[in-house]
Amino acid sequence: MKAKTTMKAILGSVAIAALTLVASCEKMKIKPTNQEEAKETMNGLNQRVTITGTANVSCVSLVAGQNINAGSLCFDDIDTNNDNIDDALKVTYNTTDGWELTQIHFWIGESSTTMPVTRNGNPIPGQFPYTASFSTTTSSYTFAIPFTALNFSCPNNNKSYQVAAHAAVRKLVNGVYQNETAWGAGERIASKGNWGMKFGINISCDETPTPGTCPETAWAKANDSSNCFTNLAALGAIDANRWGWTNKITSAGVYTMTLWAGAGQCNTNNGTNVGVLTVNYTGSSATVSYAATGVYSFDEIHLYVGNTQLYYHQGNNLNQTGYTVSPGQFPIKPSLGANTTTWTSAAIPVSGTIYVTAHAVVKGFTCPSL
Repeated sequence: MKAKTTMKAILGSVAIAALTLVASCEKMKIKPTNQEEAKETMNGLNQRVTITGTANVSCVSLVAGQNINAGSLCFDDIDTNNDNIDDALKVTYNTTDGWELTQIHFWIGESSTTMPVTRNGNPIPGQFPYTASFSTTTSSYTFAIPFTALNFSCPNNNKSYQVAAHAAVRKLVNGVYQNETAWGAGERIASKGNWGMKFGINISCDETPTPGTCPETAWAKANDSSNCFTNLAALGAIDANRWGWTNKITSAGVYTMTLWAGAGQCNTNNGTNVGVLTVNYTGSSATVSYAATGVYSFDEIHLYVGNTQLYYHQGNNLNQTGYTVSPGQFPIKPSLGANTTTWTSAAIPVSGTIYVTAHAVVKGFTCPSL
């Protein structure tokens, strides 16, 4: 479904076992919630990055005391600013079997020669750049390293890195804590002395898909003043299965909202950020602007701005009269040209507390394979 650039973090080879990680795309279908929405929503590919190794795992073992399996160290790539581009390496320490984290120290670099070590080549975890300590019971800890800090970006940029992941762990045994040093499993950094280990990872870019022509339905959502349609059944004449938002504005100002496509059941985790809606409210009128981002463009726009949470449609008979979330009945429905990426309304006369319900049919999604 999504036509976006992602990165895949790939666990590299280690001395004991070669672990080759690859990224994959998971097919997901968007199920229409009713017949009318089926016209607006197309099935498609929703890209999800997963990491797999030779044994279908995404982690290396966290080894304590040289021979105790105390947990795991896992990697992923994530989008930290919600712009549909994965921009950071996610690192997660997990402990099991009663082991707890008390400290973590993490280093990553393009060459082992930049790792803090003693004259004899033994690693110095206390000088690693990513550290944390815990005063309460902790069995999991996650942090993110921006790709910019790793001098990595897409497209056409594949790099290999060395990683040393240290932890101080403890386990309560017969009322007494057993304290151990732990490392992410790999090969020894120094042949003598400290038994600290290192391993390699490779970060590479997925190919950017060719922009698609299939559409998706999208609705605008404000960060803190939106209400999902399914919460408004008390107004009557609402299809409780339809997703989307009405957005409340109480005072004059300029407000920005995200246009979410394919976010069924108002779950933005499953949706795609396809653009921005800007509302300029003066207190006596409102002007609404749509702006698509990336490969996306608008096929249709439907807009309601007024003093009731939902648009009240006055039809030709009782069956067509009442509050509605059907975008085809909204009062503002401009004619758009091909590949429209921006559109701004005329000033809409409103005052007091207002509500904005903004819909669009957005093109740019990869069409499903039949």
